[in-house]
Amino acid sequence: MARLTVTPAPGSKFYGRFHLTGPGLKGESALMNWHKGSRYGVGVGHGVNNHTKFCAEGWEHDASGAAKRPVGRACVDVHM
Repeated sequence: MARLTVTPAPGSKFYGRFHLTGPGLKGESALMNWHKGSRYGVGVGHGVNNHTKFCAEGWEHDASGAAKRPVGRACVDVHM
């Protein structure tokens, strides 16, 4: 089974969530403190097609849990 895993950028720390998107995928991590060593992953099943694009975006939240601002976005194009 294919799996996508997201980690914060080197040196990055924030309180918030990660969003993972792609064909048939809309994942959202728990609201937590993200730092070096933190990971969020989801299974994407079998048969991911060549040139499938998946994206991850981090969102910082305030103490009430409301989204404040994006902290980064990265996308990958799967090559088989």
